[in-house]
Amino acid sequence: MPSKKSIFSTIKYSLFCAIFALCVLPLSSADFSQRLEWKSDKNVFEYKVEVQPSSGNLKTFTTEKNYVEFSLPAGKYRYRIHAYDFLGREARVSDWMDFEILKASTPEIKLPQKSVDLGSDSKTLEMPVTISDVTGATSVELVNEETGKVIKGVLVGVGSTAIGSEVARASMAQFKNVPEGSWKLRVTNPSGLASESPAFSVVDRPRIVRAEEAATKKAEKERQAEEKAAAKEAEKVAKEEEKQRQAQEKERLAREKKAEEERLAEEKKAEEERLAQEKKAEKERLAEEKKAEEEQKSAEKARKKAENLAKRIYNDTKYVTVSGGAGAAGILSGGLADYSDNRFVLPAFTARIDALPIHWGEKNKLGFELSAQYETFKMSDNYYNTELMLIGGDLSLVYRRNFSPTKRWFWQMKAGGGVTFVHKTVTYPKDGEKRSEDGDNLFFYPNISGGLSLGYIPVSFLSIEAGLDLSLIMIPDMTSILVMPYLCLGFRL
Repeated sequence: MPSKKSIFSTIKYSLFCAIFALCVLPLSSADFSQRLEWKSDKNVFEYKVEVQPSSGNLKTFTTEKNYVEFSLPAGKYRYRIHAYDFLGREARVSDWMDFEILKASTPEIKLPQKSVDLGSDSKTLEMPVTISDVTGATSVELVNEETGKVIKGVLVGVGSTAIGSEVARASMAQFKNVPEGSWKLRVTNPSGLASESPAFSVVDRPRIVRAEEAATKKAEKERQAEEKAAAKEAEKVAKEEEKQRQAQEKERLAREKKAEEERLAEEKKAEEERLAQEKKAEKERLAEEKKAEEEQKSAEKARKKAENLAKRIYNDTKYVTVSGGAGAAGILSGGLADYSDNRFVLPAFTARIDALPIHWGEKNKLGFELSAQYETFKMSDNYYNTELMLIGGDLSLVYRRNFSPTKRWFWQMKAGGGVTFVHKTVTYPKDGEKRSEDGDNLFFYPNISGGLSLGYIPVSFLSIEAGLDLSLIMIPDMTSILVMPYLCLGFRL
């Protein structure tokens, strides 16, 4: 259980983040709700919220969540929050804080013109409009008068004079992919109140302009084609002249290149002899440097390996693990095998609570485990059907040891005992003898249990465990031994 001091310090930073919904009128306040929310704290078990109007009686709400919902009329209020720990003690109480619930109004729409042009892309519509009594969360839609098609848009220029109020204005509405036609503008504020404008037309003016521009471009393209043909002919003559000049220049360059190659060959031979001597000396120097560098890398690798191991070492401070999982159940021996067609059943289920408060050394823990198992065995023949449902509950002494250098891997063994409830159901199919009596019985027997498991802690609040449990159920004249391999996922507290 965390100390009261730690609960105080956590609540100090987490209680005072609140969000309020609007109370909508003139409908009755009971038709709408508000929500008060704060940052949750894992060390707090329960909150008590006190809400008081400026004139009226105090209202109290209790919750285990980090919010409450209520329905209050418009007005000014204040609130404070009490936090209680797992023992029911008051760990923290906030100061009184004020808030206000405001009225909502029906939006008012004013259109300055009855015809609006689409944007340059023939899809985007930006229409100037004056819309009163809205907020940033208000939705705006276009509704086609003929087809009923609806296109959602956004409002531009929304401002607010008070937090949560619906008294702001929008100066423009924007929409995408709008075809030409007759449309209406519909505006709905977050309170559900809506207004619809008179019909107006949407015209694709850019399309008309583009058609005129296309005709002009076609004429210009024909003129440019004629000029290009004339230029191409002149270019052809110039290329032929340039080709002859380049052939003469190529012959001259070939003669100069041959003389230069002979000179460079002599220089290259002398340079290769000099470089061979330098390369030999450099090779010897690099070999010595490489040897020193490898020794340095080996030392650095060993240092990093030690640092990484130190970073991955996990300092375990958790005491309680709540886990659940599934596996299989099998009858190793005993009379229960006579009541089952299959000695091995898949799946079987398990739930566990481990409490390991005793630590000694860095690797050893000791505590208790409370566990429950569930499995079902069935048998059928021509005369009757039998179903055995086994629910076992055990209390065991547990020893755990961390065995990896990072302290995240552990093995665990346990031994204890408890009670196994056996629910036996026998049904008789209607055969030639018309026998239809059914049997339904519940028994419970003591059991002795033990187990061994292997686990891993990937993060501090989570564990994964795989193991094998054995249970000796002491049923008179048919004592049986059950084996249950399982895989569990656990949350560590």
